[in-house]
Amino acid sequence: MRLAAIALGALILTGLPALAQPPPVLVIEAPPELAPARARLESWDLRPLSTIVRLVGLEVPGPPMRVVLATPLSEWARMVPPWASGFAVVEDGLIVLFPSRSPMYPHDTLEDVLRHEVAHVLIGRAAAGRPVPRWFHEGFAMAVERPWALEDRTRLASALLFGPRLDLSAIDALFLGNQGQQTRGYSLAAAVVRDLMREHGAGAPAGILRSVAQGRTFEYAVASVTAQSIPTFESAFWDRQRTWTVWIPLIASSTVLWLGVIGIAALAVRRRRRRGAEIRRRWADEESAWAAEESDAAEGTSMTGFERDVRAAVYASFRDIGRAPTPDGLAASLGSTRDAVVAALQALAREHCLVLQPDGESVWMAHPFSAVPTDFVVSIGDRRWFANCAWDGLSILGLFGDGRLETHAPGTGEPVTFEVTDGVVRGKGVIHFLVPAARFWDDIGYT
Repeated sequence: MRLAAIALGALILTGLPALAQPPPVLVIEAPPELAPARARLESWDLRPLSTIVRLVGLEVPGPPMRVVLATPLSEWARMVPPWASGFAVVEDGLIVLFPSRSPMYPHDTLEDVLRHEVAHVLIGRAAAGRPVPRWFHEGFAMAVERPWALEDRTRLASALLFGPRLDLSAIDALFLGNQGQQTRGYSLAAAVVRDLMREHGAGAPAGILRSVAQGRTFEYAVASVTAQSIPTFESAFWDRQRTWTVWIPLIASSTVLWLGVIGIAALAVRRRRRRGAEIRRRWADEESAWAAEESDAAEGTSMTGFERDVRAAVYASFRDIGRAPTPDGLAASLGSTRDAVVAALQALAREHCLVLQPDGESVWMAHPFSAVPTDFVVSIGDRRWFANCAWDGLSILGLFGDGRLETHAPGTGEPVTFEVTDGVVRGKGVIHFLVPAARFWDDIGYT
C-alpha cells in the first residue's frame, strides 16, 4: 500500500507535461488577533500550487482568490459545522479558514486546509462553473492536498472492512451527514479519485473537467476519459479493493489470527509497561533537576518594580476588557516609553511570567489568559475570555466566579461544555496534559 501511495505521488508530480502555469494569487485577510497566522500563510511558498493548476487542466489560475482567516466566534464560523477547518465559495473565489481548528482530519496543517480549498476553487474554474459531484471535488482536493498517510490508509481500511459497498451517489450523500459520516466520505472519495488517476493517468481529472466545461454531463465526461460508464467505473473501483474486502475479513475471522492477536497484545502490554516505567523515571529525574534549577534561579533573579507594574497592568487589562494591552497602551497608562515597556515585557517573558508573540513585543499568553482566539472560550454573563487550554479556562472561572467553558473534543470535533455553579464544576471530559510539568516551557505554545 505504501509503494502504491509513493507511485501515485510520483504520477501526480510527473504524469503531465511540465508546463509553466503560475500559482494562484492569494489575498489574505485576518483580524488583528490572527496576525501570526496571516504572516505564516503570507510567507508560505505558493509555487507548489502550480501543480494543482496543471492537474485541473487550466493554463492560468484565474482571478486572485480572497482568503479570510476567521475566529471560532465569527459569523463565518456559524455557517459550517464546528469540526470544519475551512470552506470555499467557488463561484466567488472565496476561501474561509479557521486556524484554531487546524489540524483536524482530513487536514494535518493550516497550509493543508488552504491547499484543499484552493483545489475546490480551481475545480470550479476548470469546469467553467458547471456542476461537479461532491465526491469528485473532495476526492481530488484530498489527492492533491498532501501525500497519502498512514491515518488515511487506516481510515480507508476501516471504511472498506466495516462499511457497505457504496455507489458514488451514496458517497456524495455522506458529506451531508455527521462528522463520522463525512470522515468516511473523505476516505472513500479520496480512494476513488486516486484510483482514477492511477488507472487512467494523472491527466484524467483535467480531461473530465475539460469535457464538463464544454457543456457535457459529468457522466459523459467520465465515460470519455475512462471508456467506462459510471456503474462500470464504480464496479471496477470496488473490485480493485478486493484485497481489503475479501482476504482481510477472511483471515480476520480465523482462530489462528485471534490467537496471534492475543499474543501480540500481551507482548505490547508488557513492552508498554516497561516503557512507561522508564518514562516515569526519566520524568522524575527531569522534574528534580528542574526544581533545583528553579531554586538556584530564584536566589539570583527578581522582578524590578517597573516590571511588576507592567505585569499587573497586563492582567488588569485581561480582567477588565478581556484582551491584552498593546505596548503603546501600556506606555500611556504607566507614564513611560514604548521602549521601556517592550524591554519589561521581554524580561517578563524570559522569566516565564508571560509569553510574547513572534514579533517579540505583543502579549500572547498571560496564564490563564490568551490574547489570541483559541477553541477554549470562557463566558460569565456577557463577558468573554479566551483561555490557552481547558485547565486555564477553569482557572479563569476560579478567578472570576460561576460561568461556562466551551470547547470541542480534538478527536471528534464534538462540543464540550463545562459549567461552574456555586464553585462546583459540572460537565464530562478528560483534561490531558501532553507533557510532564517539568517540560511545559520547552514549547509552551504546544503544551
